[in-house]
Amino acid sequence: MNISVLNKITGFIGVNRIHFLVWFIYIFYETIIVGLTFGSFGRPGNYIVHYFFNILLFYVHALVVLPAAFKNPKSRFWKIPVLIVLELAVFVLILLIVDSLLIRYTDFIQFTLNTQFYYRIAYRGSFFVGIGTGYYYLRTFLKQKEITEESERKHLSSIIAHQERRMS
Repeated sequence: MNISVLNKITGFIGVNRIHFLVWFIYIFYETIIVGLTFGSFGRPGNYIVHYFFNILLFYVHALVVLPAAFKNPKSRFWKIPVLIVLELAVFVLILLIVDSLLIRYTDFIQFTLNTQFYYRIAYRGSFFVGIGTGYYYLRTFLKQKEITEESERKHLSSIIAHQERRMS
């Protein structure tokens, strides 16, 4: 593997280590709780595929959909619900296609596609959209806090510089 690519990968993992850690803890916790509750565990391939799409939905919602919806404050009231419905429809459609292929060509999944299955996918999608929304607001809050602190720091520096000029 090219050293440059390896450095980029290690840099990406280093910068996002908290994300990887939190996702690992969440997936481990949920897998154990659901497995113990229902008395059986799924196949690893099933977990990998579904958590990949759940996490992808989380980040697409938080980093793409909501910023696009909030770009124009006047249209956000209609854009947000429309984009969320579209986002969930695409999520359900993608998982329907992926699960159909997995059922047909692998042994990852051992259940059938029925109405209850679609409701579960829609619920999971709504869940990850919800926590993605929380993540979006947390990022927005932290960015705003950083901007405010920098502004206060500059203001205090200018006051100190002004006081020093007056005293000399």
